[in-house]
Amino acid sequence: MKRLSLLVSAVFLLSLSFGSMAHAVSVTLDSTTQCSAGNAGPLGSPIQISDVSGATDCWGAFDGNNAGAQGADPIIIDGMEYFNISQWDQGQNNSGMDIGLDVTPSTPSQSGDWAVSNDPTVFNPAGFLIVLKAASMPGYGVWLMDPTVRSGTWHVSWGADLSHLTIYAKDGVPVVPPAAIPEPATVLLFGSGLAGLGFWRWKAAKKA
Repeated sequence: MKRLSLLVSAVFLLSLSFGSMAHAVSVTLDSTTQCSAGNAGPLGSPIQISDVSGATDCWGAFDGNNAGAQGADPIIIDGMEYFNISQWDQGQNNSGMDIGLDVTPSTPSQSGDWAVSNDPTVFNPAGFLIVLKAASMPGYGVWLMDPTVRSGTWHVSWGADLSHLTIYAKDGVPVVPPAAIPEPATVLLFGSGLAGLGFWRWKAAKKA
């Protein structure tokens, strides 16, 4: 019985170990690797905000691969979570959500163009990131984008051709629902209430 208990415990611990190895790890970015703060990432590569047009800030470059497959762990900036929603890979089909992601050229290159759909019902997030991953040299950079920008240029400034370009959306939501518009009947009812209140006050003042 004791041997069986030890065997079950060992299997359980082994499964936890494999689970943690397979599980992606979220990345929290701060001023220590922030371009606007004048700092570089662990690779020491001088990436710039202008490497991706439409960006407002950047972080990196970091060693290895960018974290979080579609729907997995996020990149966290100022407490806000950005999740991988779509990815373009060199020589492969796009993966993830269809947000009209297009990256050129299709041949290996250190610079090119990027674009997502202009249709607000397809892509209209509260905020998004672009991540560039270098091909032969390790490392990736993260760019915080102006949420209204839908196209621009990209440049891998730390030495290698682009391996993949990934879009991360705030909270993993590609489209923020529009604010609810009050129905005409609700507006009419509210207006009638205001008019009635005004009349009551006028009448009360007249009696006084």
